[in-house]
Amino acid sequence: MKLAADANVLLSAVIGGRAKLALHHPQIGEIFTTEHTFAEVEEYSLVLARKKRMPSDILLLALAALPVTLVKRDQYAKNMAEAKRRIGPRDPDDVD
Repeated sequence: MKLAADANVLLSAVIGGRAKLALHHPQIGEIFTTEHTFAEVEEYSLVLARKKRMPSDILLLALAALPVTLVKRDQYAKNMAEAKRRIGPRDPDDVD
């Protein structure tokens, strides 16, 4: 089974939240996220590290170690209109 992970899932996983269990579930063969989403996670992880009183370098290492395949925008650009139609009204920041 393949899994598309958004920023909240990845952030939860790097701080040891329950999402970590999903990312390492034996039925999950491959996990994908967009480069856009991963950049958002990198940026917010520094804020999260301060909030959780964790060393930011440890959090960034945990992020880098996630078993996630990054997908470039050109690989899904043709599907953006459909994604915007489905997700845009609810959460325009998650269209990518």
